[in-house]
Amino acid sequence: MKSPKIGSALTLGCMLAVMLVGSAGAEVDKVRVGVQPGLTHLPWAVIEHERLIERRAKESGLGEIKVEWFHFAGGAALNDGMLSGSLDFAETGPPSLIILWAKTRGGYKGLGASGASPMVLVTRNPAVHSVKDLTDKDRIAVPAVKTSTQAIILAMAAEKIFGIGHHAKFDALTITRSHPDAMAALLDARSEIDSHFSLPPYLYRELETPGVHAVLTAEDVLGAPLSNGILFASQSFHDMNPKLVRATIGALDDALAFIKRDPQSAAKVYLEVSGEKNTVDAIAALITKPGNSYDRTPRGMLLAAQFMHRIGLINAEPTTWKDLFFEEAHDLAGN
Repeated sequence: MKSPKIGSALTLGCMLAVMLVGSAGAEVDKVRVGVQPGLTHLPWAVIEHERLIERRAKESGLGEIKVEWFHFAGGAALNDGMLSGSLDFAETGPPSLIILWAKTRGGYKGLGASGASPMVLVTRNPAVHSVKDLTDKDRIAVPAVKTSTQAIILAMAAEKIFGIGHHAKFDALTITRSHPDAMAALLDARSEIDSHFSLPPYLYRELETPGVHAVLTAEDVLGAPLSNGILFASQSFHDMNPKLVRATIGALDDALAFIKRDPQSAAKVYLEVSGEKNTVDAIAALITKPGNSYDRTPRGMLLAAQFMHRIGLINAEPTTWKDLFFEEAHDLAGN
């Protein structure tokens, strides 16, 4: 017969074991998401406005969760937020994910894309009709010097024109600015920034301005589309919060379907979330404009990663685009 003390100890031990198992299986009840401005990232404006992560999480049995939104000018700041543990999910351009993936040997991976939109270098300098015409007097606004999608495309263009080893030719001309700030600077004749590697909706407003013209497109350089919105998370967060990860992917799918089904309502949501001054009709027209696409298939990832490795920006090279992504994205027709 067991003594009362032994029985009490066994009961307490069982209770602690149950508590530990329950604790280990518990997922977070608050999620922090970092995003950037622009129509490229429209799905995330829809997700925020319509509370799609909260809805999907509740359907998954996670109950009420709190979603906090953080808006960043560029991918470098988003990466800092991910590395510091201040963010759980980030949505930004491919180089940000590629850099973190290489730096942590796969500690961060993608969950899918948000879509692709035109990226065009525009200028108000009448003497510049090709990147060959750029001089030390020109200044190009990009979301992040050297590491943004636009900066990588400029490096590719430089190498394509001037040869291997000359990828950094335009680095000294670039200045870090958010897209809204870059547009404001470009359209101010007093600003030293006379060029902007732009995307919608800022791109179209710039091109409507007398004296501003296009110089180079991303497709001129790449010869194929490149996703410029990628969702990613850390391996640890992914593994510890499987239901929440699936809920977030589901929310992204819901947002993509919403945009396709009702561009007019999506445009209204975008203006409400971004606070930008424009009309619903104008934004809806941009959403459906050829060149803008919203889907979860990652495109151009391996090409970008291989280039970044070759120029020494990262010290690890993926053998396939799937190396950069969690298994939840492996059934997509990415590249």
